Amino acid sequence: MDIFSLSPESLMSEKIAAYQSRRSVKDIYDIFILAHTVKLTETRQIMDRFLSEIKKPVDENTLAQLIYDGPIPNVKEIIDYIRKRYKIR
Repeated sequence: MDIFSLSPESLMSEKIAAYQSRRSVKDIYDIFILAHTVKLTETRQIMDRFLSEIKKPVDENTLAQLIYDGPIPNVKEIIDYIRKRYKIR
């Protein structure tokens, strides 16, 4: 059986587009998780543009309901991590 899926880099682009459209905290959390594994050179340009115009999520306080285990970062920590990972100020 074949299973087809997007590459992490393509999924990152889709998640950024989703966040820009609906500004849901679950999308920025997915971006945060993907930032741990994507190829930085392939996503740097879109990430740079995303971070330069990012707006706060409309449902920031709901992230705790989505994470079952482990620490729950706030949006500032998520953005700070992504900036550090991509070396974007």
